[in-house]
Amino acid sequence: MAPKSITLDDTTHTIDSTEYRDGDLLDLTLAKSGTLVINGVNITLNSIIGASVASSTTIKLINGATLTTGTSLAKIGIAENFTYEIGEKSPLHIIGSSIDLDIADTTTIDFEPSGGTGTLIYTPPTFALKLGPSPTLLNLHKGDKIEVTGATSYYVSDGMVHFQKPNFLGINGDIAVFHVDAAAQFSSISADGTVTVEIPCFLEGTLISTPGGEIRVEYLKKGDLIYTLNGETRAVTWVGNRTIFPKKATNPRECLPIRIRPGSLEEDMPHRDLYLSPDHCLFLDGYLIPAKLLINGTTITQDVRLEPFTYYHIELEQHSVLVADGAYAESYLDLGNRGMFLAPGTLMFSAPIDLSKIVHCYPPLYSGPILEEFRHTLAQRAEELGYHKHQDRDSLGTPSNVFPFSHALQ
Repeated sequence: MAPKSITLDDTTHTIDSTEYRDGDLLDLTLAKSGTLVINGVNITLNSIIGASVASSTTIKLINGATLTTGTSLAKIGIAENFTYEIGEKSPLHIIGSSIDLDIADTTTIDFEPSGGTGTLIYTPPTFALKLGPSPTLLNLHKGDKIEVTGATSYYVSDGMVHFQKPNFLGINGDIAVFHVDAAAQFSSISADGTVTVEIPCFLEGTLISTPGGEIRVEYLKKGDLIYTLNGETRAVTWVGNRTIFPKKATNPRECLPIRIRPGSLEEDMPHRDLYLSPDHCLFLDGYLIPAKLLINGTTITQDVRLEPFTYYHIELEQHSVLVADGAYAESYLDLGNRGMFLAPGTLMFSAPIDLSKIVHCYPPLYSGPILEEFRHTLAQRAEELGYHKHQDRDSLGTPSNVFPFSHALQ
């Protein structure tokens, strides 16, 4: 496919589906300062030609457009100001060329029009000589994301985000650095699948009650209606998922699912084995109780598995109790851990979480005589169902499902 050509010379040039198709290549000539608007089409920038001294170029992505800089793109800039504006659901993918030589080059990536749906994907070049400043990221919203291909870790220092990966000696080194607002809040997920943050989730395959019947949690999507405790329906606003690798987990007990056997809470509640993450709360008589605090060694146990598995969680318009496998369990409540559901190497910017203002739909219960009463009631029900407690040792080398967690929220 032959590239198409555009020359910017103190004008604004717009390209859309009337002249361009998804996947078209573009050669951009910079005669003078100018603006290029990409409207709703997926374009690959093949080359930038003729950058002038002290020029200023802006590329705007709008209406779901995607811009990818081609792998063969070799850009040499001298005192050049380059700005990308990322619109709603309009991702920018910058692929580093084999040589990316910038001298006093200023690049700005502005997320202002994104409304929290902006995505920057950066693939570092094989070789780069940077004599100018690092790119600047402006106007980050809650939900905007940065993904750096190959990054295994990051750190923030003095308003700079450093993405790193190990070199051949195993020593971490920068592969991408960005200027950000020093007050920006963000969350991330480690690239090796290690799980150390406690998150309430449903295991893949859990059946969620909806007006159309029970639907597997992994099939739900934004906008779907599901039933809540009082029989009302609420719309799904977000579905998160994360694959867990128990062999890599710092403490497997903190991530392995809790199994609630059929009828262990009440008659037909749940109506089949229900699997939740340890911190996922069940609704019992007006309280939200983490599943891990209800382990009794018989009807409620921790499932010992070492193969990878996937957790899902459902966020509604507000924190609610929904119906999962016939039992009552909470929906997702953002406590600042949403980033645990991101892909490896992804950084998501978010608004600061004021935990003092978090509102649960029902009061959580972590300890005390009321919790002990619930535990006693569930133990009695287990005996009535014919379950008898026994102690052995599982493959993790600890007493199996007696009380692997303390009676306090960890």
